[in-house]
Amino acid sequence: MARVTRKRKPEAAPQTPLETLMREHLDSLRVRGYSEHTVKNRLVHIGFLSSGLRAWPERTARDHRPVLERYQRYLFFYRKKNGEPLTFRSQHARLVPLRVWFRWMTRQNHILHNPASEIDLPRLGRTLPKNILSVPEIEQVMLQPNLAICWACVIEPSWK
Repeated sequence: MARVTRKRKPEAAPQTPLETLMREHLDSLRVRGYSEHTVKNRLVHIGFLSSGLRAWPERTARDHRPVLERYQRYLFFYRKKNGEPLTFRSQHARLVPLRVWFRWMTRQNHILHNPASEIDLPRLGRTLPKNILSVPEIEQVMLQPNLAICWACVIEPSWK
């Protein structure tokens, strides 16, 4: 089966210094071997926040922390079209790319301090496996003979 390739729309030139930094970050992810799906996902999640950071040149890193905290509160109170809130896992998935991006900007000396380093991420609950054996399946497993015999113990018993 032939692989279908889609033509990409030409990317618009960055309009703000913030967009330029975001594109550099995404390019660095591509260079390090991240999948195109991951890069696109990061672009979407970083883009959600970029409207709150439009005045990038005038802001210092200290000014970004309240914006990040406000964005985190926005995610907490956000409701989907069906009225349900975002799960903690979804909130976590939207905040992690921002932390990675700000850490990258700090390492590249674009900002002096990482304002996202002090953001507390939502705690992810642990889930049970979805494929759980039924009672008859458990009984069938319990009735199986133990075929894992220690041949070393048969040949030379350890109780001698």
